[in-house]
Amino acid sequence: MLTGDHPATARAIAEEAGLLESGRDVLTSADIAHLANGELHEKLDRAAVIARATPLDKLRIIESFQQHGHTVAMTGGGVNGGSLFGRIRDYFGDVRAAAGPHGRVCQHCRYSTRADTSLFLVVLAQSAATSRSLTQKHNETFSANRDLVALGAANALAAVSGRFVGNGSPTKTAVVDSAGGRTQAAQLAAAAATLAVLLSATSLIARLPNAALAALVFLIGVRLVDIQSLRQIYGFRRATFAVVLATMAALLFLGVERGIFLAIVFSVLDHLRQEYHPKDVVLLRSDAQWKIARADAGAETEPGLLVYRFEAPLFFANADYFAVRVQALVKGAPHPVKVLGLDLVSMNDIDYTAALTLAETVKHLEQQGITVALVQTEDVRASLDRLGITRQVGTAHIFETVSDAVTTLTTPSLPAHTQASA
Repeated sequence: MLTGDHPATARAIAEEAGLLESGRDVLTSADIAHLANGELHEKLDRAAVIARATPLDKLRIIESFQQHGHTVAMTGGGVNGGSLFGRIRDYFGDVRAAAGPHGRVCQHCRYSTRADTSLFLVVLAQSAATSRSLTQKHNETFSANRDLVALGAANALAAVSGRFVGNGSPTKTAVVDSAGGRTQAAQLAAAAATLAVLLSATSLIARLPNAALAALVFLIGVRLVDIQSLRQIYGFRRATFAVVLATMAALLFLGVERGIFLAIVFSVLDHLRQEYHPKDVVLLRSDAQWKIARADAGAETEPGLLVYRFEAPLFFANADYFAVRVQALVKGAPHPVKVLGLDLVSMNDIDYTAALTLAETVKHLEQQGITVALVQTEDVRASLDRLGITRQVGTAHIFETVSDAVTTLTTPSLPAHTQASA
């Protein structure tokens, strides 16, 4: 224990913490100030506490332990954010420290975790993007799982051999691609050439200016900017183009780690935006065929009949929108709605909150005297059964096709709604 406290105070704390074992000493800064490095290590082997320790004492002690093969860890409120730890971190790269309430890991551990997270995000994003773009360019099959397994194996070997992190580098991949490389033989040739340069030509490239190396990387990087794809994205959907621009800005001004994270956030938000208010339609019959029309007020399948399709999975974020849209269509129909068919062919999933909303909507419609039928429920039938919606609607009002539903529901002998069990 290294502390600036008085020796008596330091001894009391050490005894309470169980650090003072039999034969261990309590030393002070004055006791070790005159010792040479070898003598200092012998003293440290017998000491449990160094009281009145100065920052220089701490640096000497850390250096002594590391010279004898020990790993040093530091803890204490004075470490986190202190100038001492900054000096230690710069001088001894493998020092680890924790400080603050409840053992909060502090600066260096936080830096290490941040670096690990950054590397993970960069490797994952760059490798997947590089593989996808090259396979599309050459009409080949892209398998993200296969690439991730290969990257994981490469980095596992790197971890035990002291190598750099493995990554599907866009620039290096572009160099190989521009040179005509298409198979693993290109990687073996590149590895052989790299080994030959390391063994025989390092003296030549050692004097190559960093600016020249940067220019080569920049030249390759410029080729990776696909203006044509940006134009296609702009013409395809403005919202997606806005996500691309936001991602580019984040990468340029906030760095790769934050840029990739924000790109993921932007993409998820854009997807949620589309799912929050998805497309919905009313089915119309024309010449024995089914056509779709926008689910606007005034739309109906037949007088008194409305077949409605919500073209998205139903989940907590859009469940209320679904309920509002159904009620609006019923109120806006030209003729009083007697039968409402919910076509669930596009609803390939439904979560618990949305299922409760669906059940409440069905109940509210039935209270208005409207018969509710469910059509093409294959993907969500199990969920409907578990939450009792199948029983609520009645199995007589569940159909495999829209035609079956309309034919049955529009006959004069339409059965009254029953609470038949599934």
